[in-house]
Amino acid sequence: MSKFFRFWFPPILYAILIFILSSLSKPPIPLEIESNLLHYPEYAVLSFLLLRAFHFGKKENVSIKNILFSFLISIFFGLSDEFHQAFVPARVPELNDLIRDSIGTLAGLIVFILFNYFYNKWKGKQQCQTN
Repeated sequence: MSKFFRFWFPPILYAILIFILSSLSKPPIPLEIESNLLHYPEYAVLSFLLLRAFHFGKKENVSIKNILFSFLISIFFGLSDEFHQAFVPARVPELNDLIRDSIGTLAGLIVFILFNYFYNKWKGKQQCQTN
């Protein structure tokens, strides 16, 4: 499987899923879940997948450039999603949703950075033990 497909297909597919769900006047959300709370994990996953794609499986720590690109693309996608909702019946764009998207974006980036850091540290220990 090509590296491009392996790393870029998940965020592209996930963005399409967000767009499709955003196009629905009444998205399929269980009644017990507050729809506003879904913005946090929704954009955490998007930014995580984007940073993973930009990082492309490298062994070193994540670059500031890749973090910034992932952040900006996630925020721009959230902004475009809110704009898109202005044209969907029974949906309205909300600044608070964009704020939730931004917080979720930051959370996803932090999780990826920490995961990458500890994974690299663990892999380094594994290599030292085998040598």
